[in-house]
Amino acid sequence: MMVSSILNKMNSTLTKTFENCDIRLAEINGEVWWNLKDVCASLGMGSQVHKTVKRALTPDQIQSVAFCNQQDGKRYKMLAVNRPGLLKFIWRSNKPKALVFSDWCAQVIDEILQTGRYDVREHEEQIQQLEQALARTE
Repeated sequence: MMVSSILNKMNSTLTKTFENCDIRLAEINGEVWWNLKDVCASLGMGSQVHKTVKRALTPDQIQSVAFCNQQDGKRYKMLAVNRPGLLKFIWRSNKPKALVFSDWCAQVIDEILQTGRYDVREHEEQIQQLEQALARTE
């Protein structure tokens, strides 16, 4: 399978956190692309599983993208999936976290489409309420 390179077409990158796992996102020509290695790590999958996932996706669902490494600030080519590829990957997963992750992805995508960004601070009250409810059950 040929993986296209879109290193020079990148518009912006950002990092979102799902259950203490950072997931790098790239916006390319108005479309959000998800770092496949980060997605696999957030679902508790092995570090090499992202290489086998690319065989299940079509060339228009997976690309090689330059993501910034927060530790050294350099850009590294990594596999990324667009929304259809991400959904196909999640729906095929039998990991328990996949359903929760799918809901979170939908929230991130909706907010990016509506506002052009995703800001966890806007959800602080909801997060606090959930933390309080969880504390009451313990």
